[in-house]
Amino acid sequence: MGWLAMRWSLRRFTLTKQVPLTISRGTTAAVEHLLLELEHGGQIGRGETGGFDTGQRAFSTAQLEQELMGWLPQLEAAGWQEPAHWPALLAPLSAPARCAVDLALHDLWGQLLGQPLWRLWGLDLRGCQPTSVTLGLAP
Repeated sequence: MGWLAMRWSLRRFTLTKQVPLTISRGTTAAVEHLLLELEHGGQIGRGETGGFDTGQRAFSTAQLEQELMGWLPQLEAAGWQEPAHWPALLAPLSAPARCAVDLALHDLWGQLLGQPLWRLWGLDLRGCQPTSVTLGLAP
């Protein structure tokens, strides 16, 4: 397998929440997501995305799946092996599709180099804090 050779797979899955989450836009008990796997050199990079609706923009999981299935075949020939090229490479994708590919490429990059991403990004792990919390609304 050459440096450019890559295999990819995309599959839908459902995450069922232990407790339904209520936020200002409604309550959800389960969400459908897409898992993207990029494989090269025996390593697998994984990225994930899912549909959402903010009231201003909406992306269904089916739309994202169709977008990615149409775009992914060109990835191998598009210079994926160089992280500096990724912003331009991913620019044509919608934000949630771009998220899945960006995550999978970064994960694969770290796997191929045998390094955690925080180190490749030059971060001091002692200064990193959890950054994502969603607070539900009381019923």
